[in-house]
Amino acid sequence: MRRELLERNFAAVQSEIDEERAAALGRAGRKVQVQFERCQQLIARLDALPDDAPMHDLLDEYRKARDEFEHRRWQLCVHREAIGLNDHRWIDRVFPTPQRR
Repeated sequence: MRRELLERNFAAVQSEIDEERAAALGRAGRKVQVQFERCQQLIARLDALPDDAPMHDLLDEYRKARDEFEHRRWQLCVHREAIGLNDHRWIDRVFPTPQRR
């Protein structure tokens, strides 16, 4: 009886840990998604500018957003590796790094 109680308690704790891992991974993924979408919006705005329009401020904003995206993407990869998920090919497909400008 005591062993069953210990096993149930262990399973409950393990389940709670797994839930927190999944929640943390989800938060990290959403942060990457937000930055990825921000980069895409800025690229669209840059591409829509007339050739003679000044774009320095917008270009700086894009570069900062791209740097933030790369940092968030790196954090997601580190997070995944910490829980044993070492294959990041799907991240490359879903969140390709935006081109430098």
